[in-house]
Amino acid sequence: MDIRENDDETPAIVGYLLLEALDFIIAPKIQKVIQNPAHEGSFLADLY
Repeated sequence: MDIRENDDETPAIVGYLLLEALDFIIAPKIQKVIQNPAHEGSFLADLY
């Protein structure tokens, strides 16, 4: 996956492919990025 550096004036953008790779989804009603509830921690549980 390509990663690029932004200049200081450009806001950071998290792309769909990165969110998908990390198994996160956007929850628009609560305005947050959360772990995919369909997979119940399968990705993050392996990190700890």
